[in-house]
Amino acid sequence: MPVVWPTGQRGTHLVEHGYLPDTERDHLRVPPATAAYAVRALTKPGDMVLDPDCGAGTVLVEALHCGRHAVGVARGRRWWALARANLTAAKRQGAAADGMVLPTSRAGDLTGSADLILTAWRHPADGSGARGDRLTEMLAWSRDVLKPGAHLVVVARPQRRLGYLLDGPGHVQRAALAARLVPIGRCIALQVPLRHGELALRVSRAQQRAVARTERLTGHPIALTAHHDVLVFRSPHLSTQAAAAEPPADAPIPQRLLARPERSVRELVGGAA
Repeated sequence: MPVVWPTGQRGTHLVEHGYLPDTERDHLRVPPATAAYAVRALTKPGDMVLDPDCGAGTVLVEALHCGRHAVGVARGRRWWALARANLTAAKRQGAAADGMVLPTSRAGDLTGSADLILTAWRHPADGSGARGDRLTEMLAWSRDVLKPGAHLVVVARPQRRLGYLLDGPGHVQRAALAARLVPIGRCIALQVPLRHGELALRVSRAQQRAVARTERLTGHPIALTAHHDVLVFRSPHLSTQAAAAEPPADAPIPQRLLARPERSVRELVGGAA
């Protein structure tokens, strides 16, 4: 059963950390609270965190605020400029670690340099398979950038096409296995706070209108999602076990990742997907 990250307790990171308003346009970004939780759980101060598809740069900013160095690869000049601007804002707020954003053409050779790779799953907008191939290529490149035994984390925000929920976690899992990454576990990052063991879900008018449109499109009732899926992988070992499908017995997910509320995951998020 997935473990739960209590990352919905605070929803003010965009304001507190001085993100530019245009950050909201990156609808598939890793939420800042989720990024900060993963960075603190899987790295130590001074480590290097990399996002190979950084978008607005939320992973990079949260890494700096956690005292880690950050490198992002931006796919397009628009995201490159926005991510750089968000890094500049973080530095103005006192983040002492170093950070930089590179265009894909200048990513260079970062082999074996990252202590953690953290990124978001971004599905193809046109429904073609090209994006899936690019995801596999990106994860294969990321595998070589990881230090031996380091972690790669992909956050899959629930996404719909033509009203129907896409299998983001399954898509990421297949691409990661094709890239020869070792699966470690699957977690749930809550996007709403917990109050006395219950999800405190607040539905905005915009969300209500979106749900109503989707229900008219599909003819089926739609439930709001209250979490993002988080898939955790490890770089292959240098030994002959590199291609093993299961992680070594002595390499579980760190216990500080496992935050279990009193009630079970099924009770908390059952039917939410």
